[in-house]
Amino acid sequence: MKKNVGDVDRFARGLIGIAFLSLPIIMTLPPGVSYYAASVAAVLVGASLIWSAAKGHCFAYGFLGFSTCKV
Repeated sequence: MKKNVGDVDRFARGLIGIAFLSLPIIMTLPPGVSYYAASVAAVLVGASLIWSAAKGHCFAYGFLGFSTCKV
């Protein structure tokens, strides 16, 4: 896969991914909202952001023909 995520974008994705992974530990939800569903969603989003930061490729960027990588 061709890299399409630049260095600044990769760093930001990594930090935001870590923040999403920590959400299930610190979040409090109003009544009626499923804690389990919100936790799974947060972990999936965080893991996908960290994965794209590690690999340097974003599938959405590839689909849209967008790139923040200088090479």
